[in-house]
Amino acid sequence: DIAALQSTDPLDYDSKADLESAVADGFNIATSSGNVGIGATSLTAKLDITGANGYDQVRMRTSYTPTGTSDTNGNVGDIAWDDNYFYVKTSAGWKRTALSTW
Repeated sequence: DIAALQSTDPLDYDSKADLESAVADGFNIATSSGNVGIGATSLTAKLDITGANGYDQVRMRTSYTPTGTSDTNGNVGDIAWDDNYFYVKTSAGWKRTALSTW
């Protein structure tokens, strides 16, 4: 329902016509039972993304390198990356795994 989405949409469309145009252009956000989907309609996770292929669904454009496990930046569950590692902030601090080529 476009009217319902417009009234609660944090993207703040200027008009119903702007929102209808975005939907017609393939912009698709669905909500169900507290879950949010982008390009998906049968939502099975808090954030459920369906892309045309597996490599263009999520992109983090800005890298971040924690200074170490005790780096205070971030919250539990945050993720980061740089050219060498993928990082996850846990309750014990930042953890990392090395990236490699194959």
